[in-house]
Amino acid sequence: MVGLVRSKNILSVLTQVFAGFSMIALLCIAYGYSLAFEGAGEGGLSAFVGDFSAFFLSGISPDTAAATFSVGRDLPKIVFVVFQLTFACIISTPIVGAIAERMKFSALMTFLAI
Repeated sequence: MVGLVRSKNILSVLTQVFAGFSMIALLCIAYGYSLAFEGAGEGGLSAFVGDFSAFFLSGISPDTAAATFSVGRDLPKIVFVVFQLTFACIISTPIVGAIAERMKFSALMTFLAI
């Protein structure tokens, strides 16, 4: 993970990875899942972007079912949310590694949020 980062900056990079991962998780729960998966093509904001019907995961519980590609096989929607959340969070770590020692912390967090 550390790669070519100088040893004096390892703690800084690890902190940036953890902070970015945490921020992306919170943003994904707040509005990311809703914009990505709820209402797209069904009267959402556009044909590709969903709406805010699941803002802060409202209406999603362990009892809510999500369809799968297998007929008759549904899984709890919260499982699907966590599955997609892992990909959203993990993508921030290569970005942090690519800009290691080159950006200020506040600029990095702003870039990740956007």
